[in-house]
This record gives sequence, C-alpha cells and structure tokens, in this order.
Amino acid sequence: MEKLYELDAGDLGYDFAESPLRAALIHGQPDRRLPANYNGRFTLDSSFALAGVAAELRFWAVWQTEGGYDCARILVSSNGGVTWNVLEGRYTAPGSGTPTEQPILSPVLHGSKPYWVEEVMDLHDFVNKTIRIQFTL
Repeated sequence: MEKLYELDAGDLGYDFAESPLRAALIHGQPDRRLPANYNGRFTLDSSFALAGVAAELRFWAVWQTEGGYDCARILVSSNGGVTWNVLEGRYTAPGSGTPTEQPILSPVLHGSKPYWVEEVMDLHDFVNKTIRIQFTL
C-alpha cells in the first residue's frame, strides 16, 4: 500500500499547548496521567483526500484505562464533521455498554496495553472521499 501522507506533531494544525491530551497523544509520554474523570476529544484541523483503492490509518499507542469504564475511540467523518463513524482496529474490542462510558458494541480501546503497539484501522470505506479524524477519551 502506497503511503499517501504521514503526520507528525507539526502537521496537526492544532494547538496542544494547553491541552491535557498533549503529552499523552502527541509526545508519546505514557507515564503522563490525564486528570481523573477526564473526557476529551481532538479533531485534526486538516481534512485529507483519500485517493486510490485502499487506505488505512496507522499509529503507535500505549494506554491504561479503568476497566469497564474508560475507553478511547477513533472516529472518521466524510461529511465535514456532521456525522462520525467509529473505526475498528487490531486492538479495539466491542464496548460493554455498562456503564455508558463504553458505548455498547462500539469499537473501543480499553484496559491496559503497557507497551507500544501499532494500531491499524481500515479506511477502505472512505477511499475517494475527503475525511477528518477525531480521537476521543
């Protein structure tokens, strides 16, 4: 698969200076803890046109969440953010729905992954569309 675009922290078009997600999501500091009961999201300011026949989102991640409660989700929109689709990847699992922090059966990253893993999410449904990507905690 041809690599169409690779992001680094300077490409995000988002000011993380005051965001609690800054260290956890961008600078790769897994020992950085977010505030208790933190709910946050960030959406990349840039849209991406996916051309070709195949596309995927790849990123390295490490996480520790409160089992059965907290989770992370990665979403994509092909209509400018009007609606969002949750992406499924190698390490996602269906949300328990109990309590409501994990939407039932929605693909979520949860539990503990204390070592870096490469997550891969298929974007074939969005080929030849312009998309936006959002991360939620």
